[in-house]
Amino acid sequence: MSLAQLKDSIKLSYRSGRDKVLPDFYIPCLRESISYDRAVGYFTSASLSLAARGVVHMIVKNRGKMRLIASPDMSEEDVISLRNTDEDKIKIFSLIAQRSLNDLISKVESDCMSALAWMVSEKMLEIKLAYPKTGRGIYHEKIGIFRDNENNSISFRGSGNETAGGLVNNYESISCFTSWKEPERVNEMIDDFEELWTGRSKILNVIDFTVASDELLKKYKGSQNTPVWTSPEFKPDEFGIEPEWLGRRLKVPQDNFSVREYQNTALSKWTENKGRGILAMATGTGKTKTALLISQHVSSNSKNNDRLWIVVICPYVNLCSQWEDEIKKWGTVPVGCYGNSASWSNHLESKLIQLRDQVVDVVFTCVTNDSFRSGSFQQIISRFKDAKLKLFIIGDEVHNLGTSKMQDALPDWAKIRLGLSATPVRAHDQDGTEFLQEYFGETVFEFSLKKAIEEGFLTQYEYYPIPILLTDNEAIAYADITRRLARYSLGGNTEMSEAVQALLIERARITGAAANKIIELKKLVETNRPKSVLFYCSDGTTESDGHDHEGKQLRNVIKALGDSGVKVRAFTSKESTEEREAMLRSVKSGTLDGLVAIRCLDEGIDVPSLSTAYILASSTNPRQSIQRRGRILRPSPGKTKAVIYDFFVVPPDLSKDYGPAGRRWERSLFARELTRILEFCECANNGIIERAKLLDLRQAYDLMNL
Repeated sequence: MSLAQLKDSIKLSYRSGRDKVLPDFYIPCLRESISYDRAVGYFTSASLSLAARGVVHMIVKNRGKMRLIASPDMSEEDVISLRNTDEDKIKIFSLIAQRSLNDLISKVESDCMSALAWMVSEKMLEIKLAYPKTGRGIYHEKIGIFRDNENNSISFRGSGNETAGGLVNNYESISCFTSWKEPERVNEMIDDFEELWTGRSKILNVIDFTVASDELLKKYKGSQNTPVWTSPEFKPDEFGIEPEWLGRRLKVPQDNFSVREYQNTALSKWTENKGRGILAMATGTGKTKTALLISQHVSSNSKNNDRLWIVVICPYVNLCSQWEDEIKKWGTVPVGCYGNSASWSNHLESKLIQLRDQVVDVVFTCVTNDSFRSGSFQQIISRFKDAKLKLFIIGDEVHNLGTSKMQDALPDWAKIRLGLSATPVRAHDQDGTEFLQEYFGETVFEFSLKKAIEEGFLTQYEYYPIPILLTDNEAIAYADITRRLARYSLGGNTEMSEAVQALLIERARITGAAANKIIELKKLVETNRPKSVLFYCSDGTTESDGHDHEGKQLRNVIKALGDSGVKVRAFTSKESTEEREAMLRSVKSGTLDGLVAIRCLDEGIDVPSLSTAYILASSTNPRQSIQRRGRILRPSPGKTKAVIYDFFVVPPDLSKDYGPAGRRWERSLFARELTRILEFCECANNGIIERAKLLDLRQAYDLMNL
């Protein structure tokens, strides 16, 4: 055992792109050493696990020891906390260090961390923390010293941190010195280390962190009561070699995976637009898979030192969960960010530290709209802005990101951007639509529902518009609204528009929750009991409730279906994530006949087995109706067609009472409803027949041009 054996192999320096520091320098030196002193910059679980790949040889063969000085990865808040408290600083640093010691990516890393945990416990590893006496910053000097039992030494100095970036990818450089060639340089570095270790530095505070490290690292020891290297099966030459988590790219799934021609076209169009753009693809045509195909393309074409952070923004938790399931098939485990920030913020920061240090090359994050604009997530975005990460924003159901609150949250330093939506245009919000086009880019690819059905990617469907008449009481309330609307001209000034908007909302509640819809629904389900079905409801009250503040159409629908023997559950924002997921599983298994929803199933939730939809209320927003239709058109084994029942209110004839102005309002409003119905007919198998049934209504309202 002698470092002198390395005389012919040790180089003067190791540089990026030319050498491999870990196998060519670090491990060989440790195999011949009895002690290793190391001062680094950042010190994280990444550096610990990688260091163990060499240190274990020193332990097993030589019973050597290691001393390590590192700088904690402190935020501004950490610095302020240290300055403003008399509390034991060890406790504060323990909390800081915990952030960097949360996540283990593979079994190999777990084994390495277990070895180091036992090193501390067995008093083979001492750890001290160095931090500036004034200001923030980190301890920047990086030196290392190997010693053998023949008084030979090898030292090195350079910019490489004890991280995956410094040890594996080696994008920085180190200079090496040996005691048999340059003893003065080696002794100088030994003196520098000893000055720091003994606390004699004038600019740095140094505290012993060994005991605290023992406590922090003990969770990594594993279930064994003895160190890993004492096992008869332990093989030091194989320990920690080629960890699977050092793979540099996202990988295309191998099992049951195929790319459709139009998805490749979408990739090409987005790439041609320099990594920006919106894909307007019909619900059910594989927007998620297309986005992951694009993500893999970005990953595979990144430079060696690129650090890719992909953030997928989704409106709902369930949609985030579906993304996470898909992402795992591409060779990485995403970080889910939703709910209480305490459950995900530390985990995300730990992952991003690993990305910054190049332990991993891609971090996927799935975050809900609410969590994305939260203070916790925005602080993380700000903190890593200068970490040289390549940020890729994917907006799923991108139309939701056009609100003023979401606009303010989207980071301008994200150079790669992708928007996904069946309907990227925001209804009645030109400013929001223009922002989306400015931020994400123009729509670079479209794949319509009609084309998807024609080419067999979505299920064919039958469509049945169900006309509903208002009750007498509903008609009176409706007429009162029309009377007030007749006072305003279409268009109007801002003040009038606000008044009109309030009246239109009131009108929509009446038509959306019309009591006769429940009667017609019961007739339909009792004639043909549905399975795998969705019921879309209004959020307004119904006449039969008696108490406006209590009765909801959703409750009446559930009661009516229950009376008819149809097993359903409410699927709303009030149910927990666990409850929603359980309900989706019950529908897939057939335990439940269907779900009754207001808006939560409008976007992204993937239940291909659903084959029937009863739409009891719709807004004039084309996005909602397109998404609701697309929700049941996803192909599924044994599913040959889908069926849609669309309930719409036939407005009473009020022209005699309110004259031309009232008629113009009724014609304008009904035209929106009829436009949606006729559009549904266009792609339906029975569309021609159902369109013909609407002829009298079109003539009555002079809407033959539709």
